[in-house]
Amino acid sequence: MTGKKLTQLDVASLFHGVLFAYQKALKDVLGQTPSSLIAKQAIPIFERIDEKAALGLANTKSPDKALNKFAKLLMDSELAKKVSLEKHSQGYNFDVDGCAFASHVHDMLQPKDVTCPWAIIAMSIVQKTSNRKVEMSLSEFYPEGSKTPIVLL
Repeated sequence: MTGKKLTQLDVASLFHGVLFAYQKALKDVLGQTPSSLIAKQAIPIFERIDEKAALGLANTKSPDKALNKFAKLLMDSELAKKVSLEKHSQGYNFDVDGCAFASHVHDMLQPKDVTCPWAIIAMSIVQKTSNRKVEMSLSEFYPEGSKTPIVLL
C-alpha cells in the first residue's frame, strides 16, 4: 500500500478532535460539561503517567507548586513556548502561548465551547493537589494558544 502518512500534527488534531467531541457530547447530554467529572476521570491516568515518568506532580501538596511544575514541564518539553499562571481569589488563570499543536489544530478545528487539553490536565492537577473540585471553565482559543480560568469550588 502506498499513501500518505499522518503527520504528528494531524494525529494531534485527531486526538484534540475526539476530546472536543466528547466534551460537546457531555454538554449535550448533561446540559453543561462538568469539568470536575472530567478531571476526576483524568486524575488516575495523570497519576500513572506522573509515576512512570517520575514527574513528581501528583505528590505535590500545593496546587501552586504543582501547576508551576506542569508549566515548566510543558515549556522544557517544547510543547509550549510560554505557560503563564495567575492566581486569584477564585483559582487561577492558565494561559498557554506557542503551543506546539495550536497553529495546526486551532486553525483546523476552530474550537469553541470546549476546554484546552492542557487546561484539563491543569484542572486535574489542581483538583488532585487541592482536594477541591473545579468548575467547568471553557477555554478561549487563539491561533497560537489558549486562555482558561481554573475556578475552585
